[in-house]
Amino acid sequence: PDVVINCAALSVPRVCEMDPEAAMPIKVPTYLVIPLSTGQVYEGTKSLYKEEDETVAVNVYGKSKVEAEHYVSENCQNYALLRTSIIYGPQIFCVSLCSFLQAQHHYPT
Repeated sequence: PDVVINCAALSVPRVCEMDPEAAMPIKVPTYLVIPLSTGQVYEGTKSLYKEEDETVAVNVYGKSKVEAEHYVSENCQNYALLRTSIIYGPQIFCVSLCSFLQAQHHYPT
């Protein structure tokens, strides 16, 4: 594949707190990798964070996302970290993301 969007995650913060080991990231391949992360990688003391702001996760869910981001950035040459808030709706997010990638980077469908 040309692009992999890694959506594999235990995504309920309360459950992550109950089972931290299960919340930690799954190893990912080395093509263009786009792991879905979260704003919960920040401590939440300000309203707008920048890409270069330090990650200070305050719960296991956020820590699992920070660990996944570190793994990808250290082991993949071609990646983009995608920090989102709540994603909802049938396929709206994935369709929009794929359309954006195709338009901007000329990736095949």
